[in-house]
Amino acid sequence: MDRSGFGPRGARNRLRVAGFVCCSGSPGMWGPATTSTAQLAVSEINRRGGILGREIEFQVYDAGGPLDEVLDRAEQAIASDDVDLIMGMHTSAVRLALRNLITRSKIPYIYTPVYEGGERTPGVIAIGETPRWQSRPSIHWLAETKRAARWYLIGSDYVWPWQSHRAVKRYIK
Repeated sequence: MDRSGFGPRGARNRLRVAGFVCCSGSPGMWGPATTSTAQLAVSEINRRGGILGREIEFQVYDAGGPLDEVLDRAEQAIASDDVDLIMGMHTSAVRLALRNLITRSKIPYIYTPVYEGGERTPGVIAIGETPRWQSRPSIHWLAETKRAARWYLIGSDYVWPWQSHRAVKRYIK
C-alpha cells in the first residue's frame, strides 16, 4: 500500500499491535482487565487464522504516567518496535497528546474507551460511545418518565468531563 495512506508497514506474517493501556497512575486500575481482554481477543483471532492470514503480535505499553513519557514510549513503538497499529484504552489526555505523532507517522490508531466525542484526526479511529449515545437517552427518559427538572453534572477536572458536560448541557435545556 502507498505509504501516504494508513496501511501495513511491511510485508511480514505478523500484524504488530501496540496496546497503549494505563498500567500506572490513577487509571492504572484498568490495566489488568484491559490487558487480559486484549490478550484473549488476540488468542481467539490468531486461533482462527489471524487477520487476512496474518497473526497478531500484541505488546502492551504503559499509557499511564507523565504524557512526555507516554509519547516517548509511542515513538519507540513506532520507530524501534515497528508496530503496524496502535490501540489505546487510556485517558483522553493521552489521545490528544498522541494525535500529532499518529498523523506524522501514518500509523492507524484505534481509541477504544467512552470519550467526549468530536475526534476527527486522520488516522485516529475512536470507537467508544460519546455523550450523544451514552447520556442523551438517559436524560430523555428521566425527563419524560420521572419528570426530572433539575440536573447536576459532577466530574473530575480533565478533558472528558469538561467536554461531556458541555455536550450534556445541550440535551437538558
